[in-house]
Amino acid sequence: MGDFSFDSNNLMEEYSVPTLSSIILESKDGEWGKEEPFENSTEMIVIRGTDFDKIQLGCIDEIPRRYIKSNIALRKSLKPNDILIETAGGTKDQPTGKTIIIKPSVLKKSDLPVTCASFSRFIRIDSTKADPNFVFRKLQFMHKYGIMAKYNVQHTGLSRFQWTNFSNYEPFELPSLPIQKKIASVLASLDNKIEINTRINKVLEDIARALFHRWFVEFEFPDAEGRPYKSSGGKMVESEMGSVPAGWVVETINDVVKISGGSTPSTKNPKYWEQGKNPFCTPKDLSTLNSTILLDTERHITDEGVQSISSKQLPKGTVLLSSRAPVGYLAISSVPVSVNQGFIALVCDEDVSNNYLLQWLRENMEIIEGRANGSTFQEISKKNFRTIPFLIPANEILNWYNSIANPIYKKITILTKEMNDLSLLRDSLLPKLMSGELSVPMSPPNDVETGDII
Repeated sequence: MGDFSFDSNNLMEEYSVPTLSSIILESKDGEWGKEEPFENSTEMIVIRGTDFDKIQLGCIDEIPRRYIKSNIALRKSLKPNDILIETAGGTKDQPTGKTIIIKPSVLKKSDLPVTCASFSRFIRIDSTKADPNFVFRKLQFMHKYGIMAKYNVQHTGLSRFQWTNFSNYEPFELPSLPIQKKIASVLASLDNKIEINTRINKVLEDIARALFHRWFVEFEFPDAEGRPYKSSGGKMVESEMGSVPAGWVVETINDVVKISGGSTPSTKNPKYWEQGKNPFCTPKDLSTLNSTILLDTERHITDEGVQSISSKQLPKGTVLLSSRAPVGYLAISSVPVSVNQGFIALVCDEDVSNNYLLQWLRENMEIIEGRANGSTFQEISKKNFRTIPFLIPANEILNWYNSIANPIYKKITILTKEMNDLSLLRDSLLPKLMSGELSVPMSPPNDVETGDII
């Protein structure tokens, strides 16, 4: 990325103070459309606010398809480098205003036109006045540091973003266009590396998941001659779980791993929280992970806080399953961690490894969710979870699987830590680059296509 140098006096001389509306070519609210086709309708991919993270990772195939009036669809089809901004759906603690930029490679993957849903809008930047990727970063900065928060109003329990007031009246400082492109290029190079690591991790996760399914669901692990066990005539016996390989044992999950819950230390007692350094996990921490590895948590508690929880501090390598709101978030903690009441925490022994257990939980999620109940929200109790049948394979097969899967998860952990370090670097650079405190070299990196990976 080149060397950074401080030159704030020269850089700030090149700043002007327009508003966002002064650099926008076009801006429109989104459309939700209908699930079924109708007369003069066009099928489109419709990006919701909950899909923003998927779009940033290029996963457009996972976005829902709906039908929109053809004349509206034509006017609201997205183009490369359009910026989407969520205008409703936040909360008081997490105001809306979240943004993404539509990378050219994302649209190339789509066989349909793409638009954004209601409660979002797209903005198309005049590229003669501003660099769209810089504007996107600027909006991220303004959201992260609370500048957008004053334009949020609470309405029927949801946070709504006052777009017109923000775009017309909030000062939107811009350096010269060449400097915008340089800054966007630096930040894009970091994001691109994070995205590459994320994709590698997904491939590695898919490999581990496919291997588990092949060996422990289809029972096609290699036999003594290296052939698929079941289809090659391997001996099967009947059990309470149906036909299983001979020598395998059916017990319950409670017989195999140590199961714990958690609680939240009183937030009214400062001795549990002030200057706390011990990770304290809630389901929210798992909802924002870019892999199945938990490196740290948003909140931390003191040693006294740890002692106030019945499960205290769980060891590194603990498998975490969110047990409510919602049921089904999964992660392996790479650090000792305490958990709140929204978890079932599982500590494994050497035979049943944590990555094996993670795959077992994924494979049996339908059963887990089926045992959940509750009037306000679904929750699976430890009591209902403990009795789920668990098939224990022969030791040699488990050891063989672990010898393949353990290096995979070691690599996932390394890549996740690298992504975390890059994210911290990017987030520390963002305010300095946006304010002009930090300047960048005039020549952008040759190998970075700003804001995109092909």
